[in-house]
Amino acid sequence: TTSTSTSSLSSSSSCAPLSVSARERAARLSALLEVLGALPAQYDRLRQSSTRRQLTQERLAHGSQSMLALAQAVVWERTASEQLRRCGLLCVQQWLRHMEMPAAVLQAALPFLLSLFELLSCDELFEETVDCLVELFAYSADPAACAVFVPHV
Repeated sequence: TTSTSTSSLSSSSSCAPLSVSARERAARLSALLEVLGALPAQYDRLRQSSTRRQLTQERLAHGSQSMLALAQAVVWERTASEQLRRCGLLCVQQWLRHMEMPAAVLQAALPFLLSLFELLSCDELFEETVDCLVELFAYSADPAACAVFVPHV
């Protein structure tokens, strides 16, 4: 009976993959990045008990690694539109401005964060890149942490 129920379950729950155009995927990804970018600022505005606030902070900090990985993939995707790449940078900027990301997450994202200096030569993304780097230096107020970035300035 187990194999019968398993096979009927798999046949009834199998769905054909949705066919989504590249434009639709880009629009969805852009919307996701905008929502992700808004989360840290909204966190600052929440009225929660200290226990609940700490739990929310921990969950956002845990998700910061995934956000940075997604932003990196978008920012360095050569076929991505300028608008989508801008959304990736703005998302990172907001997280640096409003969230206290774990040192291990920032250390793991160091190659991406250092690669932002290369984007300074991209006219279309120059302003967003500068804003992101400013937040990175403001976030890393510790002189030892900033020393990692100084050779790239």
